[in-house]
Amino acid sequence: MWSGQVAKNADALSGEAVSVRELFTTADRRLRAPEFQRTYVWRTTGSNAQIPRFWTDLETLRDEGGAENDQDSLFLGALVLQIVEPAKGAQVPLNAIIDGQQRILTIYLALTAIAEAFQDVGNLDEAEAIESEYLLVRTGKHKNRPRVEPTFTDSRQFRQIMSCLENPSPRFPNSGHGPEAHQLTTAGKAIRNRGRTHCTLHG
Repeated sequence: MWSGQVAKNADALSGEAVSVRELFTTADRRLRAPEFQRTYVWRTTGSNAQIPRFWTDLETLRDEGGAENDQDSLFLGALVLQIVEPAKGAQVPLNAIIDGQQRILTIYLALTAIAEAFQDVGNLDEAEAIESEYLLVRTGKHKNRPRVEPTFTDSRQFRQIMSCLENPSPRFPNSGHGPEAHQLTTAGKAIRNRGRTHCTLHG
């Protein structure tokens, strides 16, 4: 499982190690990239492309898990979150992603691709479980909204990527903004294709 070191306040220098499950599901938190952050920039091709390295790390984790060194987690580095809307009544707390947007969004795209793959082969129970556990808010007035939101400029691309899900279909706060296709779309397609190939090869 992936893990990271999370500082819960932008002014804090200390943090705690959390798994991806804890990051996405703790108290049904929402994570949003503030507009002052750059848009999604991880690339799929080229000598310094980040997406292929991401998949290499996942495959290493899969192959070495349970080996002598008991390597069962992949460290993501520091993630800095800041609470901008605390929990109140039916409102799920909103955290601004101060540092770690690229990594969080990439993992979220991978989980979306896995849910879609299960959905497409008719395994709706697994698809629904992933959506409920990792992808969508489960309760309150934000129910079925994505747990993670990119910058407003990337929101149209993000909405198009997420619209593949049907168990249930996500709710979006707006119609989206920015270009219909750019770096986030390219990364989403590459992750989707790589995930499908992996599922085909490994069942």
